[in-house]
Amino acid sequence: MAEVSRSTASRALNANGYVAARVRERVLAAADDLGYLADVAARGFKSGRGTTVGLLVSDLRAPLHADVTVGVSDRLAGGPYTFMVAHTSKDPDRQLQLAHAFAARRVEGVILTPLGDEVHSSLHRLGVPVVEVDGFPSGEDCDRVLPAAEAAGRFYAERMDEPGFEQTLLVIDAAPTASQLELVRGCSAIVGSPGGGRLRTGTLSELGPDPLGPDPWAAHVAVLAGTPDLGAEIWASMLRSGASATRDRRLSLVCFGDATWMRLVVPSVSALRTDGKALGAQAAQRLMSRLEDRDAPTVIDRIPVVFVERQTRVGRITATCSTSSGCAAASGTSSASAATPITRRP
Repeated sequence: MAEVSRSTASRALNANGYVAARVRERVLAAADDLGYLADVAARGFKSGRGTTVGLLVSDLRAPLHADVTVGVSDRLAGGPYTFMVAHTSKDPDRQLQLAHAFAARRVEGVILTPLGDEVHSSLHRLGVPVVEVDGFPSGEDCDRVLPAAEAAGRFYAERMDEPGFEQTLLVIDAAPTASQLELVRGCSAIVGSPGGGRLRTGTLSELGPDPLGPDPWAAHVAVLAGTPDLGAEIWASMLRSGASATRDRRLSLVCFGDATWMRLVVPSVSALRTDGKALGAQAAQRLMSRLEDRDAPTVIDRIPVVFVERQTRVGRITATCSTSSGCAAASGTSSASAATPITRRP
């Protein structure tokens, strides 16, 4: 029907090798008329290489992880790889079970959102290449894609330093991700070591039911929550103490990450936000590069962080950065050793 040789038809159907555009269209049209679909599994068996990669997501309900999934899908679309996605519900046993299921299906590689060390170690032992999106610090060497969190921490601390806030409170998870630890380093470089003087760093359990203290309005305090979920807890603490508080002092809240509730509450909460789709797309690109050269040195890519300025006020709480002030670029290293700017978005 297409009047081409078998080899030309094979190249057109498998997107492998050069075929003129018009010839490719003829072959694909003929295949469509015949109801033909290439057997991808058989192709992988013959070549010794698969065409499927896995994406293991700790919580698909999280907006960032949903965006990461879209980014991976968009980057892989039209290319040689398809992908399977699995949602672990943050269950350690399920994480390991799904990782083994991916390996049993001979996926070429796996992209991980923050999961337990056992998942990464197990895939490493099975010889499955891994790219982590953020992730927890571990002993395993792999490619990683992270928000430019250290640069974001520096940017934030510099902005807090200018209005003269007396203390910066940085709230992180009990098991902090790599980006949260880099956030601590960035803040520490500007306002001092964690736990000393002007910078306090801790988890919600360490800080107690009222992380801001019995009278959070007694001093100018800048609060940076390591995740939107942590920010929600801090917000609740603000509301609990706000009814009888004196409102002539300043208190600021910013979250590392963004969530719907932060835009809906009054006042709305400012964010240091990373484009989840960009994280996912870069993770997919990094995995494809790894599959092309499995012996290449591992790489860490850092995706820019954007400061989204909102009201961040309760009573007379001031926002973190006035509309007239400029948000200068903060440096962060990427795989290309380029500066990572922090931009400001209204």
